[in-house]
Amino acid sequence: MSAPTKWAPPPAVPADGWNNNQIAIQARTVFLWALGVVVGSWVFAVGLSSTQSLGVFVSWLGFLVAMALAIWAIALGAIGAGRAVRLGGYRRGPALTGLLGGIGVLLLAPIVVLLGSLMLLG
Repeated sequence: MSAPTKWAPPPAVPADGWNNNQIAIQARTVFLWALGVVVGSWVFAVGLSSTQSLGVFVSWLGFLVAMALAIWAIALGAIGAGRAVRLGGYRRGPALTGLLGGIGVLLLAPIVVLLGSLMLLG
């Protein structure tokens, strides 16, 4: 007969009880949306080159939406990365993708909108 085993407590769960780190997936998704808005608004603005003022408006509108999404991705990515540390690295990749990608869009979007505006008005 085998010796009785000792009871072991379940693995640690964060204080808020949320151990899925779904926020990391949301960070990556929001970053991809921000990147799509930057590229899409630039392509659409170039397609509207016959009406320059409308093209510039679309370019700047896309820029503002992309900046808001990038800031949102950075916030979600930072939260997701913090949760990944507490969960032993679970979903760390998507969290860092959202965080670093959001920073990249935040730095890239002003350059894209300025180049698009100069190209349309030039």
